[in-house]
Amino acid sequence: MASTTYKTALRKLSGSAMTETPAAIFILIILIFLPLLSLIALAFKYFACYNLNSLQSTEAALLAASKAKAGDGLIIRQIPRNWKSNGMGNFVDLTTDLPETEIRYEKGQMGANSVQDYFVFVKTSFTMKPFISVAVPLLNGIPGLSAPVTFQIESSRAVENPNNVDK
Repeated sequence: MASTTYKTALRKLSGSAMTETPAAIFILIILIFLPLLSLIALAFKYFACYNLNSLQSTEAALLAASKAKAGDGLIIRQIPRNWKSNGMGNFVDLTTDLPETEIRYEKGQMGANSVQDYFVFVKTSFTMKPFISVAVPLLNGIPGLSAPVTFQIESSRAVENPNNVDK
């Protein structure tokens, strides 16, 4: 008699753990793993967008201001289009076709030889969809996890040739 009660007690203890496992796995996947995966993807998307802005500002420092500010030119259309169709830009799911780009020029220091230095500022705005959209009541409306997130990245470079700036 004593041996049957011992076996029954062991069976009841191990059985209760088996019934709690699916609920624990569900909570881990939905509330921890998927949001963590979305945050990792968000970090990668930010790096990809930063890379695009860096490419744009480097090229804008070399071009004439009229060519850099052209709506269908290299900085505003061609570089973002190439970025979106190749490499890291493929993984960034934008809400629009291409990111918005603003370019402005500011005066820098006056050189010793009376040459005015200029800086070009390139501001790129991205609105991205979440990597995985999970319909969890606790996570609704959080940018990057369940709602689109907007980044604005601005960088500056010294203009290589001050004569390229429209005065």
